[in-house]
Amino acid sequence: MLTLFQFSKIIYLLLIVTFFERFSHFLIIPFLSIYLIQEFSYSSLEIGIILSSSGCTALIISFILAPMLSTVNKKKIILCSIFTAFISFVIFPYIHSYYGFLFFTIINTIASSLLSPTYKTLLTLYSETSRKRLVFNIRYYLINIAAALGPFISIQIQEVSSLKNVCIFISFIYFINFIFFLFSSIEEKRSENPKLNYLTSFGIIKRNKAYVLLLLGSIFFVFGYSQILSSIPQFFAIKSHSKATSIYGYLLSINGVIALTCQYFIYLLNKRYSHKSCIILGAITLTLGLFTFGLTENIVLLAFAIIVFTMGEMLVFTTIDIRIDEITDKYNKGAYYSLLGLQNIGSLLAPVIGGLIITQFKSGMLIFSILSLITSFSIVLFYKSNKIKI
Repeated sequence: MLTLFQFSKIIYLLLIVTFFERFSHFLIIPFLSIYLIQEFSYSSLEIGIILSSSGCTALIISFILAPMLSTVNKKKIILCSIFTAFISFVIFPYIHSYYGFLFFTIINTIASSLLSPTYKTLLTLYSETSRKRLVFNIRYYLINIAAALGPFISIQIQEVSSLKNVCIFISFIYFINFIFFLFSSIEEKRSENPKLNYLTSFGIIKRNKAYVLLLLGSIFFVFGYSQILSSIPQFFAIKSHSKATSIYGYLLSINGVIALTCQYFIYLLNKRYSHKSCIILGAITLTLGLFTFGLTENIVLLAFAIIVFTMGEMLVFTTIDIRIDEITDKYNKGAYYSLLGLQNIGSLLAPVIGGLIITQFKSGMLIFSILSLITSFSIVLFYKSNKIKI
């Protein structure tokens, strides 16, 4: 039986810094929409543009990073990214303009878009094949701990101070991360083709149809998932202005707690059923959960909606990285994981489309019916991807 103690020190380090990076994200980013509405009275469309700049930036970075992961020292990428994130949170308390928040979002996204695929690539390279399923499940489990603790701790800090002081705390976390990696013993362990360049990186998409359809499906899935960071908090801010932060914060905490308590169940499902089946089931479940948000304003039923939503999120996000490992060649893992950043087209479109829908319609049922219908295209694309023989 495999245990945590059979992992190398590098795997431990990568899992720890992944937790810190996601924990920092959940301390502030989920509350950004509410902060901008309450403190600066920005419209839903203006906030949508700020949030969509994150998806646009991540999309551009995915193109740039794909060939870089095969040629540039990954430790240097990580150190530069952590330092960039550190700077972005240091300057946040001093931002008081619309373009300032836009700049913050772009800089912060550059850092996170570089860190995530680099961490995943190193986890793949340093993990034995038989242990990858366990490693990625532990990785997602730690992310869920971060998702549970982040909003809760952020709420506690905001009750006695402000979101600006949360940024000071986050800056300290990134400083610790930087120190961890600065003195780490990570060496370049390449399995990618050293001749990989931009043309061959993007040629991967054309050759691997199963990957293309999986990627397209993940775009629509991420569109639906991203509503939890864009349209859902905006909807609460408009409907329940004074209680928006508390309601949304506790729903996020439920999201994290459910993910933690159900992680082992998801792991067993992944062992018993194919990754293909789990991905489709996850897409169906998340779509239903998103639809349910529009049916009620009752806190108990909203909690039920977030539970259903979370189950779908878990099934897909714990499985898709392993599925990519299955359908891709061993020489270009870094390029595949980086090009998965194209799924951020979904997070780019989510706040803009969501903002427009909220602006045009007042009915919660109509708003979330449209959003869930768009998300449902992921089910069809995942199904078609599974039908292609590798």
